[in-house]
Amino acid sequence: MLRRFVCGSIVVAVSFLAQSPLSAQTAAVLAAVSGQVVTSQGTPIADARLLFAGRNGFTTVASGTDGTFRLAIAPDDYHLTVSATGFRPVTRSVVVGHAPLALNIQLASLSESLIEIGRVGVNSAPALSTSSNVVVELNPQNAAQRGVEHVGDILAEQIGLTAVRPSGGAATLPLVVALRGPDPSETLVDIDGHQVNNSNTGDFDLSLLDPNDLSGIELLYGIAPSSLIGPNTIGGAINLRTLEPTAQAHALVRSSAGSFNTFGTTLQATGTRGRLGYAVSVHRYSSQGELHDRTVPVANDTDALNAVPLSSGTTAASVLAKVRYAMLNGAFAQLSLRDQSSNRDQSAALSVENPDGTFTAFPGASVAAHDSAYGLDFYAPIGQLSASGSRSATLLLRHYVSVSNQSVNGPIADNGSAYFFNNRDFVTEDSLEYNRSFSRSALTLKADIRTERLTEPFASLSSGGVIEQSPAQRAPRISDGSAATPPSGPLTESDVQRSFAARYTVDAWRNVQLTLAAYYSNFSTFGRALDPRLGVTWTPTRRSVVRASLGTTFQPPQLSQLFVPSPLPTPPPNGFVLIGNPKLIADRATEYQLGYEHLFGSEAAATRVSLDLYRTNLRTPIQEFISDSGYAYPINIGGAVYRGFELRVERNLGRRLHMSAGYSTNSTYPTAVPPSIGNGSLVAGQQFLGVPLHRANLALSGEAGHGVSFDLGTAYEGANNELNRPAFATVRASISARHGPLIFTLSGTNITNVYADGFTRDGVGIPYSGLVGPIATPALALPAAQIIFSVTRTY
Repeated sequence: MLRRFVCGSIVVAVSFLAQSPLSAQTAAVLAAVSGQVVTSQGTPIADARLLFAGRNGFTTVASGTDGTFRLAIAPDDYHLTVSATGFRPVTRSVVVGHAPLALNIQLASLSESLIEIGRVGVNSAPALSTSSNVVVELNPQNAAQRGVEHVGDILAEQIGLTAVRPSGGAATLPLVVALRGPDPSETLVDIDGHQVNNSNTGDFDLSLLDPNDLSGIELLYGIAPSSLIGPNTIGGAINLRTLEPTAQAHALVRSSAGSFNTFGTTLQATGTRGRLGYAVSVHRYSSQGELHDRTVPVANDTDALNAVPLSSGTTAASVLAKVRYAMLNGAFAQLSLRDQSSNRDQSAALSVENPDGTFTAFPGASVAAHDSAYGLDFYAPIGQLSASGSRSATLLLRHYVSVSNQSVNGPIADNGSAYFFNNRDFVTEDSLEYNRSFSRSALTLKADIRTERLTEPFASLSSGGVIEQSPAQRAPRISDGSAATPPSGPLTESDVQRSFAARYTVDAWRNVQLTLAAYYSNFSTFGRALDPRLGVTWTPTRRSVVRASLGTTFQPPQLSQLFVPSPLPTPPPNGFVLIGNPKLIADRATEYQLGYEHLFGSEAAATRVSLDLYRTNLRTPIQEFISDSGYAYPINIGGAVYRGFELRVERNLGRRLHMSAGYSTNSTYPTAVPPSIGNGSLVAGQQFLGVPLHRANLALSGEAGHGVSFDLGTAYEGANNELNRPAFATVRASISARHGPLIFTLSGTNITNVYADGFTRDGVGIPYSGLVGPIATPALALPAAQIIFSVTRTY
């Protein structure tokens, strides 16, 4: 009896102690941690795994269908690892105190994003990135909602870049972009992580890409190793992420109409049915342009004036489709299709007004283009289960094929620009990427092989039949603008690019992360290269990030720069013939970067300020050499420096108003230039022509209540800009009203009509200080003010 009483007393005492002071004390020291895991565009990520590793153990939690999570853990310094199927994991040090902690976590897509490291925001403060890269993410869907029809209009407002339309400034001309430098071919352009730069001009035409087809735009400045953007870039990379399947079904129909008889229609749907995820977007666009059926005076051989009609119409259509099949354990296979066709009347865009009021005209000049691509991706988590319940490694296999055809009509090739040659470009790319996560580090191995075959001339287009063959084709160019006799038959040039990358990221010390990377490349155009890169990020507090990086890189010669015609044409008596050089090697460069990002003010209305400084030293850049024998060809000689800084500020001005602003300097100049290089247009220590030293932007967006929202922005360019004009600023604005599932939007671009002259004006641009005196430049025009009204129906 006594024995039972004693045992019972012990049980009661233990139960009382477990439920009273000890239990209360334990509960009192636990802190509430909650938050949400989303994509970079704000879409919730379900079943993301979060691992909080502290000094006394670890705790795991998974996000729900809406991306939210909640747990209670003891105060400590934790190493947080967040992972989800199809996304790149993010790691960060998190200090948990006694007060509740709210985390906002953004993950980047594994297969289609170049952003390797996500963001973690604390207590409603804007999320800071721990990447050593300078990354700017743009939302093309928001831009499409406010009436933007072309991706180029979004990019042209950004700081730290130069947007150029070769041979003029009209909206129908190609648009290419250079990050932190003067040369667009030094900037990689990717679509879903696949390089789309061509080997004819070295860049990619962004003018007709439709923002409706995109889920995000990533601007990666510089070559810091947090992103494996590729070994062959100097300024950085632009990645255009197309629509992806979504967990919930979404659809929209958008119709727009505006100035110059401009019309657009978009049909779009995303969702998941069982194991199949899908994304579909169809878009059509047409515009007569601001110079429709404009008549200009042209002098004939007897100096009599003839009235010549010019125009600037555009028609375009695009289709995007993705199907993703989900397998066991988070694996998936995805098929992607992309098709775009366009026909642009370039007769007005290429015509130039002479000082005497007559025109050098290109009547009937037009360009038809057809681009198609498909990709096949396979993603599989492999390896052992980690403490968070996710696999420790992933494997990603990617296959990509693209075919681009361009046909020109009329006298367009007499313009002499490589952007207006008949051509066919066929590209295949295969890559294998392995990612392995450890407790405080991560390893990535990636192998890639890319093959390109460029054929010129190409006289037919699959969707438009046979088009008149241009007389210039791929003939060597004469210094007076005429074309030499073209070679007979089509010319095919090919290039094979092989690269292998290894990257190791480790939390070396508390709040310090090191990223070590190396590229080994073998390009058929010039040979081999080994490029090491180092990145460091330090988060002294949860409101500050310091980043630094250095590394080497290269820019290969283009196929068009290697071609030499046989036999060589005879040079003119007072000029020279432009040909290629098969002995070219790659530009070599070393880049240094230092950045600081900080959150000022209260967390609910924090001001995010980032400042990034950079310097790039180019060795043996490719320059044009003019020989005494009458031939001009590219050679590797001299040097150049790109340096500057970028300042970005973001702030919520109240609950319904957001402000963002930026200012950058982009100083680019050659350091050593022999007189025979560039025909006197390159001067050591002087800013390259067409690259503004100063750029700035300011944007305000907000809600006015009752479903009304607005957006207002301005972009400034300083002197030495690509228009050869004095400093200027453009202004855009839009206002939207939601009524149930309908959204009505009225938007305007260049609403102050700055430099809307219609035509290029020869010889009246700001002269450029050449080696032996001022060099006359043409004054280019901007597209005129345009008003667009659109109606969107969401489902």
